[in-house]
Amino acid sequence: MIRNRIIYVGILLILLTSAYGCRGQQTNYMNQVTSNYLKQYNVCNSKMEKLGDYEEIENIDIQVLSEEEMNLAMEKRIVEELENASSFEIVHERNEVQKGDFVSITFSVYNEKNEEMNHVSKQILKVGAGYYDEQLEDVLVGKVVGKTYTEKLIVPPNVLRKELVGKEENFKIVVNSIMECCQ
Repeated sequence: MIRNRIIYVGILLILLTSAYGCRGQQTNYMNQVTSNYLKQYNVCNSKMEKLGDYEEIENIDIQVLSEEEMNLAMEKRIVEELENASSFEIVHERNEVQKGDFVSITFSVYNEKNEEMNHVSKQILKVGAGYYDEQLEDVLVGKVVGKTYTEKLIVPPNVLRKELVGKEENFKIVVNSIMECCQ
């Protein structure tokens, strides 16, 4: 009975000294050891962060890539980063888009009521590379700089308005310029 009380008092002292130690005021060895332990495991951290509502997370589609697919994906990403860091010069010798061209385009997405749902200005992309949206890049081949074209396309997943993704909508597209990449 007395032994249990001593253990109880000892535990109570440890808890009290650890709470006292979290305020940075250490007075004895036991308090210092307890405080160091609690700090090591972030127990004294006053900025505790709450996890989001993880129960709403549903099936996550994880795609495992082969080494070849991974290398291709990395190569595409490196090329994309280099293109973004590069400067461009406008091509004046021709005005018809070809596969492999860098182009600046402006496009808008319109619904069936002809209401503009999304607008992108001066987007630079490489035609046929598949970095932005393959179907959009494919319809650019043969288009002439400065003319407006209307194409019915499926809205890609990289638009800001997520409610449009996957829907077939009218795209009004203008090729602003054909460009060459120069480092």
